[in-house]
Amino acid sequence: MYNKYKGLTHFIVPTVAAVTFFVLRLVKFSPIIGSSWGFFSLFDAAMPLTGTLGLSFGLCMVMARMGCKAFFTGVSLSHVVYYVPGFCGAGYWAHKNVLFRLLVPISCMVAFVMHPVGYQAAAYSLYWLIPVGIYFYKSESIFLKSLASTFVVHAVGSVIWLYSFDMSAQMWLALIPVVAVERLFFASAMTVFYSTVRECKRMVLKTVFSSSQLV
Repeated sequence: MYNKYKGLTHFIVPTVAAVTFFVLRLVKFSPIIGSSWGFFSLFDAAMPLTGTLGLSFGLCMVMARMGCKAFFTGVSLSHVVYYVPGFCGAGYWAHKNVLFRLLVPISCMVAFVMHPVGYQAAAYSLYWLIPVGIYFYKSESIFLKSLASTFVVHAVGSVIWLYSFDMSAQMWLALIPVVAVERLFFASAMTVFYSTVRECKRMVLKTVFSSSQLV
């Protein structure tokens, strides 16, 4: 019976997820420090979860969003790199290998402190030990997975920002408490999104199976 409706759920879940993600991008809640155009939205909190549907789905979401932005406003290099961190976060959920879960945050720490400004603000990069620690902890907690993935996003994004824009070491250090609140919010939102989608999928399957038994 499950196989009969397996294709249906594989269509419904990605479709609902895609629509939800594009609605979430409209909910902006804070500007990106140092940027005159960038804002964090609920899309940024949920983007890593596209990896639960496969890395290819996460890439499709990135390409679709870039396509929409290119159609309406055009796309610059700075806009393109804006999507790379979210894709790396999706990779964390899509694969359990060391590439996204261990090598990416460690590489970002090295790249950050190798920069003259980053070296002076090296304490900022200590946040990226969090996904490393969670990797070795081997926890199946959804919140910890969310926390690790959002710090992978943060690591990649911070390094790109460091090498692309002019920010002083004092500005990076001043962001340390802001990052703590921001990433805890993202991880909490991601946990809620994941749990909600999982519950909706369970209810859809239950409803479909119950209906089929009445036929």
